[in-house]
Amino acid sequence: MRKLTRRAKVFALISVLCLPVGLSAAVNGGVGQLPQEHTDQITVRAMNVEAVVMNRDGERIPGLTKDNFRLYVNDQLVDIDFFTEVREGTIVGGGATHPAVEAEQRMGANLLIFIDEFFVLPNDKSRVLNALKERIQNVGPEDQVAVIAWNGQGLDLLTNWTSSQAEVTAALDEAIERPALGLQRRSERNQWDVWDRPASQEWRDPSRAYGNDPRRSNSDVWYLDGQERQYAHLYMSQLRGAVSAAMAAMRGIPVPAGRNVLLLASGGWPFNPGQYVSGSQGRMINEPEFQGGTELYGPLTSTANLLGYTVYGVDMPGMQTSMGASSPGEAPNQRSQFFLEGEVHNTMQFVAVETGGMALINSQRVTALSEAAADLDNYYWVSFTPDWQGDDERHSIRIETTNPDLMIRHRQSYYDMSTQQAVMLSVQGSLLFRDPETMHDFDVVLGEIEREGRSEINVPVQIVLDGGDLESVSSEGKFLIRGVLFYATMDEDGAVSEVMAVTIGWSSSTPPSAGQFIPYEFTAKLKRKKQRLALAFYDIAGDNTLASVVPINP
Repeated sequence: MRKLTRRAKVFALISVLCLPVGLSAAVNGGVGQLPQEHTDQITVRAMNVEAVVMNRDGERIPGLTKDNFRLYVNDQLVDIDFFTEVREGTIVGGGATHPAVEAEQRMGANLLIFIDEFFVLPNDKSRVLNALKERIQNVGPEDQVAVIAWNGQGLDLLTNWTSSQAEVTAALDEAIERPALGLQRRSERNQWDVWDRPASQEWRDPSRAYGNDPRRSNSDVWYLDGQERQYAHLYMSQLRGAVSAAMAAMRGIPVPAGRNVLLLASGGWPFNPGQYVSGSQGRMINEPEFQGGTELYGPLTSTANLLGYTVYGVDMPGMQTSMGASSPGEAPNQRSQFFLEGEVHNTMQFVAVETGGMALINSQRVTALSEAAADLDNYYWVSFTPDWQGDDERHSIRIETTNPDLMIRHRQSYYDMSTQQAVMLSVQGSLLFRDPETMHDFDVVLGEIEREGRSEINVPVQIVLDGGDLESVSSEGKFLIRGVLFYATMDEDGAVSEVMAVTIGWSSSTPPSAGQFIPYEFTAKLKRKKQRLALAFYDIAGDNTLASVVPINP
């Protein structure tokens, strides 16, 4: 097993996207913004969109030209800068061929396999990964594969990009032998008494959703009860960690030239976690703090679109054979089971549709590699140049053909990320790497921990930066160092906190130099549990990020 390299970790740390919920909390709390001159950086680069074109029978259609396509961004018709067809894995001539490729060139693909070990059950993981091994011959000599596993506490790179089927097979063998932690998730659900209560078959009638359960009145079926709410907070944080892990995996290793594909092998991520925790579609949970959908998974698809990844969502659990509650944490009846599976399938459908991929659920989960390979050999490559503004906005993409009977599958949007957003959301990426010693760019000194109430602690923190790592700007005879300090935590359950931030600065009559140590102190209010504290300092003048991770044992 190989850890991510130092270079790879820095890529993921600086660039990883996280959830806008944490961002909003930090900004609205009065955190300073990066100066305007450092956030208005406009990048001129092309946006590539891979389009799979099919007829009504699902057959792929070759031989189309640039003139057969219309490209719309934010519902406005835009010019197609470059156009290329990939047919049977080979570039064929087009009216405006992409400069990065040549006619008759074999077009390789970069297939990143992300394995969720945190939520998946052992048998489900083994079934899907063994099926991938059996179909590894679908990977051609021009293709490259990387395998990354996530267990809730960190990312492990099982193999870097390789065209060797033997190396990929060895990495999958290692992944099969690694622990699957889904039974622990079931135990957590049972501990919080979720789904373990009488349930009525009259699921269409919310007033009867709980039968004769004495713990709930009919007037509050629209809200989670105390036990459900406690579990939902943990579950939401774990799902945020899963999303962050998938985004960090895409950003964690530099990608070779070619088409990028993410095979997202999920252990079961529901689209609406609050509704999922309720266990019934008859209860429309009206609690915004537990809403998921695009809020939760939008950053994942935005990251994929930004980096040019097409996502094939693999639902490792598939169709569950048990329709009755035979063990802790299982759905109590058949209707509940179908509803819960549908929630998980909806997530795979969402990430696939948004990025132009496919949702590989139920029986397709064991043919995932074959399904993806068929797409990679036959598609159209359409490029345009957006008006990059760094506005942190989602911009829609729509491709049409002159033949209305044809269907097109392609990514639905791109995300125009600002420097401010990229830096502010970097800290959660550092939490995903399991070796804190390699994330130690500056010294961190913890003071005496003080308890506050029953569940919180105050932790005095001092960071010590080396002046040789920082850049300054000269103003009125002074040398100014300005930056933003971000911090977040991850506990033993895989729950990740919101990212907090504070703008800080120093001034001196001389420029900073190596060996000149610059301290800053603050107090972090944290949950009272064993956890890791990740900190990142963004040096504005140097446009550079330094990071450190320290354990907290209250």
